[in-house]
Amino acid sequence: MSADRGLELKFEQEVERYNYFDSLTNLPNKHYFYQVIEDRFGDDLPPGDAAVLFINIFKLQRINESYGYEAGDELLKMIAQKIQSCLPPEGLLARFDGDKFVILLNDEAYDSAENEAVALARQIHHELTKKIHLGNQKIQVAATIGISSGTSTLHNLIELLQDAHTAMQRINGLSTDRTLVYKPEIKSRAQSILKLETELGVAIDNRELEVYYQPIINLASGTLIGFEALSRWNHPERGAVSPAEFIPLAEESGLILPMGRWCMTTACQQLSEWIKKYPEAGALMINVNVSNMQITQDDVMAVARDALRHSGLEGHHLKLEITESSLVENADQARDILLDLKSLGLQLAIDDFGTGYSSLSYLHRFPIDTLKIDRSFIMDMNRNEDSQKLVHIISNLATTLGLDLVAEGIEQQEQLLILRQLGCHAGQGFLIAPPLPASEAENFIAGGHNSR
Repeated sequence: MSADRGLELKFEQEVERYNYFDSLTNLPNKHYFYQVIEDRFGDDLPPGDAAVLFINIFKLQRINESYGYEAGDELLKMIAQKIQSCLPPEGLLARFDGDKFVILLNDEAYDSAENEAVALARQIHHELTKKIHLGNQKIQVAATIGISSGTSTLHNLIELLQDAHTAMQRINGLSTDRTLVYKPEIKSRAQSILKLETELGVAIDNRELEVYYQPIINLASGTLIGFEALSRWNHPERGAVSPAEFIPLAEESGLILPMGRWCMTTACQQLSEWIKKYPEAGALMINVNVSNMQITQDDVMAVARDALRHSGLEGHHLKLEITESSLVENADQARDILLDLKSLGLQLAIDDFGTGYSSLSYLHRFPIDTLKIDRSFIMDMNRNEDSQKLVHIISNLATTLGLDLVAEGIEQQEQLLILRQLGCHAGQGFLIAPPLPASEAENFIAGGHNSR
């Protein structure tokens, strides 16, 4: 072989490695994966049953943010090795994209490729439960795995890959360390969700959503002190769509950003109109929820400033509700943003307090004015002594830190009485009033509501 031919072959090999292998993990990449499918099954002959596993790894982005990208890359290589150690001889593993891996199982000896895939997924989950030593840290990761199986023809394998991805996406964000085997109804649901997402985008653009207002009262006097603004969607065909369905959909799709801007602007404008119309409304406050995405990906400072300016409200009339997870998972960024927001004179509340983090040290880091006790504690309070003790502890904590305390989900008179005895400042719930359309909330103001 001539020297030129040797250089040519070496160049071809390098190009092939660049095109078909992942430089970080040395695993085949998705282009190689597709090429193998085409080469092995392109004649459309069904050599047997096949299964595809689509694996999504959690926490890699958090590792990158906490320890740097070099640590994240090192962790990813270790994860790839763990998955590869579980792989049977006939299996093909590829790094598909970022934190996602794909496995193809195909062997004529299989009685059931699906059963083989489920067993392999179980083994991978078990392997990932073992903590990984990353420098001085011990890191534990988790995965969701979507599985699909069927006849191993070229056409079917492409569909199996798509179906496994659909199954994986179905469980992403809902749980970790889970496996889901694809069934046709999953695709039907995915199509329904996509349709609903498209319709939600149209509803936001066309101002078809509505803000409802749930009254918040002073528990000692029973007087109205404000409202929590809540988005509601009355679908033209389905009727009222539950917020438990469309709010997560909005967060997943990014539609929460325009929805959040609209809700804050609308709520501030509405309170401004009430204050002009009713002298007794002059001290009322409007609470608006702010999602994690609004903090990390939107200029929430500009949104709040514009909402106050356009409505003519003073900052002290607006309170933003933020979940514990939004604060803790993005602590440094969140702290800077909250300090900026406080410069507008508005107030800040931690929503669903008590459900997220056992450490309370973060309370000293953020300029918080209010804690809102999660409704799950209030619901159990009159029949569960532990829940009542926890509410008492939170009440003492709020008093010590000089914070207001608001109870959510008050549905029974007995709960209201206990909360008063424990020193809870304010509350909301169906005992007082459900979320109301603007006209009914206005009647709540005009009637001079006092609930003792």
